[in-house]
Amino acid sequence: MYYSYVALFLQSAPGRSAMPYRIDPVLLDADLALYVHIPFCTRRCTYCAFNTYTGLDRLIPAYVESLCHEIHWVGNATGKRLTLHTVYLGGGTPSVLSVEQIEKILQTVRAAFAVRDSAEITLEANPVRLEPGYLAGLRRLGVSRLSLGAQSAQASDLKLFNRGHAWSDVVVAVQSARAAGFDNLNLDLIYGVPDQSLASWQDSLIKTVALRPDHISLYSLGIETGTPLHRWVEAG
Repeated sequence: MYYSYVALFLQSAPGRSAMPYRIDPVLLDADLALYVHIPFCTRRCTYCAFNTYTGLDRLIPAYVESLCHEIHWVGNATGKRLTLHTVYLGGGTPSVLSVEQIEKILQTVRAAFAVRDSAEITLEANPVRLEPGYLAGLRRLGVSRLSLGAQSAQASDLKLFNRGHAWSDVVVAVQSARAAGFDNLNLDLIYGVPDQSLASWQDSLIKTVALRPDHISLYSLGIETGTPLHRWVEAG
């Protein structure tokens, strides 16, 4: 048995806990946001406590199949065709999926829900191995927003995080995404890194802004129990 995960988050109900499959009848006419979790990664970051897995790529086809069944079930669970204004494929690393696998997921979403023509469809990606043909394929499928896990412009930070890219890969990924037609691009950055100086943080910010992304997400580094980073901090 393969377990997938789909959750509905209701933008029209701020402050309320949105549990999968349980939707307040009052909100059935609201525009909804759909999050789809892709738990596969090529390598695991030292700070990551998310539901992610490495070395299990052989399970991706079965997972996608299970995921599509679940999307269909969720979309039809209320007896009413629900409307989506946002679809977000997060992870994990959704970009480990092929264009064909992402197409299958999005086709299922569109069959199970009423996806607005103006809906924002986001896919999270690592800034490596984003070939022009792959990015063009994502745009063809209607993916309108790309979120790149840049994390830092400092080689020492990327090494600490066990990231598989250099800052030069981020630059190339941004250029390739723009060439493919992405006009909505986010870059993630992490601050509060051990031994991070104000100068190094400013350098990461300056280099990120110079790439002219449409959005920058800044995250404070969390030391989560069970991660390598937590063990290192505990060990002093």
